[in-house]
Amino acid sequence: MGQVMGTSVASQTLKAAAVGDSDTVYKLVQADRTRALRAADQGSGFTALHYANRYGHAAAVWVLLQEDAPPEVVCKVYIC
Repeated sequence: MGQVMGTSVASQTLKAAAVGDSDTVYKLVQADRTRALRAADQGSGFTALHYANRYGHAAAVWVLLQEDAPPEVVCKVYIC
C-alpha cells in the first residue's frame, strides 16, 4: 500500500480490505459510509475495492459491492 496514514475510517477501511478483513470492512462502512467507500490511497489511487480485488479477497469484494462501493473509480497506476 502507498501513503495511507492514521487511524481514520478511510485508512482503516483500505487496510482491512487489503488484508481481507471483511468483517471490519463491513463495520467501517456502517460507521461512516461515505468515507469508507470513497477512501483512496494517496499514491496509487486504490480504493478499498481495488485492494480487496487485487489481493484476491472475495468476501471483502462482496461486502464492498453489496454496500455500493463505486466499481467505476479508476486508480492512478496501470496495475489495478
